[in-house]
Amino acid sequence: RLIIARKSSMHSSVFPLLSLMLALAALVYLWSARHLLMLSDTTWILPIVLIGALAFGFLFSRIPSVRRQLTWGDDLEHQVLMRAELEFHREGLAKTKDQTGILLFLSLFERRAVVLADKGIASKLGPEVWAEVVEMITLGARKKKLREQLEKAIRRCGELLSKEFPIQPGDCNELSNRVLIK
Repeated sequence: RLIIARKSSMHSSVFPLLSLMLALAALVYLWSARHLLMLSDTTWILPIVLIGALAFGFLFSRIPSVRRQLTWGDDLEHQVLMRAELEFHREGLAKTKDQTGILLFLSLFERRAVVLADKGIASKLGPEVWAEVVEMITLGARKKKLREQLEKAIRRCGELLSKEFPIQPGDCNELSNRVLIK
């Protein structure tokens, strides 16, 4: 099963992080330029800085490239893996007769891909085998040749699986072949 997700998480930590960074930068600037401030009435500065930092933090945290840059790589990997595991079970890939479900999951926002194999496949083909398939998918996303690379990745999965799991008499396709875009 191939699932293409627009994004895998809400990246909710970006707004407070960005707001804090902007507030600290503004306060450091004001402190270094304190001779420009009027010493008689400076009580209004802190609320203005905080409100401005929140407003700009909110606006800038909506920009995809800013959200991606302010999210740690490990967090991106984790969010994509968690979403892939959720979709694996949600789509019933763990319910095949011989535990041979496989998911190719691509998250566009995070620019990450995951291949998850059910127990039957994982017992014969380890995770290192799927690194090549993941690389094909991510290469396609980077080089704007996603369709071609996805086709290559699916064919490669078929090659890998046909060696360990040849078609048996009476086998039927338990899962739909349609691509899901979420």
